[in-house]
Amino acid sequence: MLSRRAKLVLVDGYEPDAAPTVLEMVREAGGRSILDVEAGDPGAAWRLIELATDCILPLSQARALTGEETAERGAA
Repeated sequence: MLSRRAKLVLVDGYEPDAAPTVLEMVREAGGRSILDVEAGDPGAAWRLIELATDCILPLSQARALTGEETAERGAA
């Protein structure tokens, strides 16, 4: 069970069954979450990104998800 005292939760995207549940619990509790997502199904990755307050992902994964070649183009 997620403690309501937690200020921040780090979630690993390699846990596809647990990650959405934990991120939803953090959101409901009003906490912050950092999602570390490196690879995987784009649809599942987007769902996790939507649930997290902050994300860590390599440029290669960002390119795969957005179709953009550079961070500058994606930020426009």
